Amino acid sequence: MSDRYIGKQDLYSNGFVIKRTDSKWAKNFIESNHGYSYKGIEGDTWPISMDSEEIELQERKYLNDYVYHHIEEIAFDENFVAVCNDFNFLNRYLKACEKAAFKVCVLFCETEKKQPKCEKKIKSNDKYKFIGYDYAYADPDYYSCIFHDIPRVKELSQQKLNENGLFDTLEEVCQFIEIRERLKQINPISKFEIGNFTIYKLWKYIGNFQLE
Repeated sequence: MSDRYIGKQDLYSNGFVIKRTDSKWAKNFIESNHGYSYKGIEGDTWPISMDSEEIELQERKYLNDYVYHHIEEIAFDENFVAVCNDFNFLNRYLKACEKAAFKVCVLFCETEKKQPKCEKKIKSNDKYKFIGYDYAYADPDYYSCIFHDIPRVKELSQQKLNENGLFDTLEEVCQFIEIRERLKQINPISKFEIGNFTIYKLWKYIGNFQLE
């Protein structure tokens, strides 16, 4: 394993991301032409906007302001990842999604970033299901190298993904990163997205809402 990843595989419990699954944007990932259905971190995340008219104006404003100041803005610090661990806010956001008739999924994220810190420890049970490892931006764009690079780059096309379009093990995602890093050295820089990437270990919430 390359020096880049020696000692950097510790993953920390960070928090949650809410994704819409029934929008046109979401279906670009779930129904992609890559030969698999991708259900990782990238997608129609934090889907409520000021155009979500089914939700009262003041509530829309509150939810959008919170996401910007407490999730998106802080994630541009390279020590943070764009997630939320405020359960009161998360449940309020989910209630608004229900009012807007959005179908959503909730992902719990463990990453290489130490912040924000979530005290909750997740394991597979009747409320959480492990779905795989992603490699994506820590910022709110959540650009996934797995989703974008594997279908596009010949040297990565043999990577084996699970039913969620993700890697099953930490070793597999680290091997993918190593290959990608080597390819970056011998290909034009424009061929690969660069930025503040992190490994994500993802769990899907499968319990009843309220989230807890």
